[in-house]
Amino acid sequence: MKAIRCLFALAPCVLAMAVHGQNAIPVTTHGPVPAALPGLNIGLGQSNEVISCTPLRLTPANATQGHFTNTQVSVTYEAAQAKRCANITLTDGAGNAVATVVRYQSEWSNPLTGVVGAVTLAPVSELATGKVYQIHQAGRQVGSFSTSAAVRQRGRPVVVSDQPVKFSDLPKAAQLSAATINGMLTTLLKDSVHNKIGQMLAKAALGKEAPNLAEPHARYSARVKKLTYTSSRADGTPIELSGLLIYPENADGSAFNYNGVATVLGQHGSLRSTNPAPSSAATLEVVVGLLAAGKGHVYFAPDLIGLGDTATQPQAYLIAQDTASASEDMLMAVRSYFAEQFNGAQLSRDLRIFGASQGGYSAMAVLPSLSALADVRAVYAGEGPYNVLRTLQSPLLTMAGEPRDAYARYEDLSFVPGHLRTIMDTYRSYEGLAYNTGDVFKPDGQLQPAFLAEFKQGKYPRLLKHMLLNTLIEGDITLTAPSADVTLFHYSQDSLVPAQNTTDMLGFLRSGRHHLGSVNRGDCRESSAFVKLFLFFSSAKQKTHTVCTLYTTDRFVGEL
Repeated sequence: MKAIRCLFALAPCVLAMAVHGQNAIPVTTHGPVPAALPGLNIGLGQSNEVISCTPLRLTPANATQGHFTNTQVSVTYEAAQAKRCANITLTDGAGNAVATVVRYQSEWSNPLTGVVGAVTLAPVSELATGKVYQIHQAGRQVGSFSTSAAVRQRGRPVVVSDQPVKFSDLPKAAQLSAATINGMLTTLLKDSVHNKIGQMLAKAALGKEAPNLAEPHARYSARVKKLTYTSSRADGTPIELSGLLIYPENADGSAFNYNGVATVLGQHGSLRSTNPAPSSAATLEVVVGLLAAGKGHVYFAPDLIGLGDTATQPQAYLIAQDTASASEDMLMAVRSYFAEQFNGAQLSRDLRIFGASQGGYSAMAVLPSLSALADVRAVYAGEGPYNVLRTLQSPLLTMAGEPRDAYARYEDLSFVPGHLRTIMDTYRSYEGLAYNTGDVFKPDGQLQPAFLAEFKQGKYPRLLKHMLLNTLIEGDITLTAPSADVTLFHYSQDSLVPAQNTTDMLGFLRSGRHHLGSVNRGDCRESSAFVKLFLFFSSAKQKTHTVCTLYTTDRFVGEL
C-alpha cells in the first residue's frame, strides 16, 4: 500500500518565501513619467492635493512595443491611502479616452503602512494596429506601449496536435475508449499497489468511498490533444503557451455535435519545470480530463508559463495575474479551435473549474476574470494557499521564535528553506523584487539566522507587498459569479499548506458582499477507512496534503 500515496494526488503546492529588495522611491511629477522612474507622486486633476502612488508593475510594461490588439492593461501599486490610486484609465496617442471594462480590482491594507492594490482593464473594442497607447493612474500618465503593425490577438490557437497518453499503463494513444475510461481505477491501482491483496483492499475501500471514480459512467471516447496558443509575458509582450485539450468523440466514429458542449478548466498542482507538464498527457491532469470528456465535456488544462513549451523560463508560481491571463487566453483559444475545426461550433458558456494544491489557488485566482467570459457553474478547489501572506509569513515567524499560530500549527518547517527559492525566483522574474541570496541562505541552503531576525522585525516591507498582491482573501474585491457553486476541500492537519487557508477563504466568500451560487466545505472523510490506511502506510512527507484530493476529484466527477 506504500505507493498508494500517488494515486490521485496532484503535485503538492510548494510553499515558499521571497526576500526584500529595494523599495521604489516616489518622486514628484507634473507631467508624463519617464520610462526609468520606479515610482511617482501623482496629482489629481485641478486639485492641489498630491497623492502618493507607486506603481510596482505595469502590464504592458512602459515603452514596450508590438502588443496584441486585444491586450489587457494591469497596474499593481502601493499607496499611502486607500482608494486614491485605483483609478486606472487608457488613452490613445492623441489623449482620447479608450473605453475599457474592469476585469479585476482589489486593494489590501498593508500590515506595515498604507495599501497595495491591483487593477486589470480590458478594452471594449480591439485597439488599432501600430498605435501608441498611454496608461494613466489617478489622472497622470504612468506608462505607454504600442500595438503591433498587424492584427495580433491573444487567445488564438497556434498548433493543435494529437498527444498520446503517457500516464501509467493506459493505452499510449491519443484516443481512449469509454470502456478504458470506465476501467481507469483498476489500471491506476495496478500501477500504484503492487500486490493483488492490496489492490483488492484498495478497490473495495475506494468503491465505497469514491463511487464516482470507481464507476464514472463514461459514455464517449476521448480525444487527447496538445494545444499551443497566443498569450503574454509579465511585460505584456507576446508568447506562445501550451496546454492539454481533451474532448469527447462518438465511439462509432460519427461526427460529434460540439454546439452547446460545456467546458471544464483543470488547474495543475505545483510541478518542477523538469517534470512533465499537463500538455504532455503524462500527469494526473490527463485522468481528470479523460473522465470529463468521457462524460461529454471539453476539458482544457493550461501549463501556465514556466512549464511545457516555456519550461526554460521561471514559473509564474502563485502569481494571480499571470495565472488568470494564461487561463483566460486558453479558454478563448479552445473556443476558437472548435469554431474553426468543427463547422463553426459554438461551445457553451458553461464552465466548471477544478484544481488542487497550487491548482486550488489557481482555480480561485481565475474566477474574477473568467466570470466575465463564461457562466461559471462550479469551482472545486482543494488545499489552496489562498492567503499567500499568512501561508508564507507564519512559518518564518515560527522559525524566528514566535509561537505557532493557526497557519503554522501543523506546518513541517523543513519544507521552508527549499521552497523559499521558488518564490524568490517568481517574485524576481514577474514582479521585480530584488534580493541578495547570501542575505537569506547559508551555503548549505538553510536560512540565515539574521534573515529570520530581520524578517521578524519587519525589515522586509517590499516582500509583504508582493505577498499581499497575490493573496486572494483580505482584499476588497467583490466576486460576481451568481451561478457558481464553490466547494473547497482541505484536510485539517495538512502539514504543507495550512488548512486555515480554506477556513478563512470560506469566511471571506460568506462575508455577504460576493454574488455566488453557494459556498460549501467539501468532506475529506477524515475518519474513513481509506484515509486511515493512506496515512498509516504512506511514508510521503506530503501525505496530509494529498489525501483529500481523492474526494475532491470524486465529488467533481460526480457533478459532471
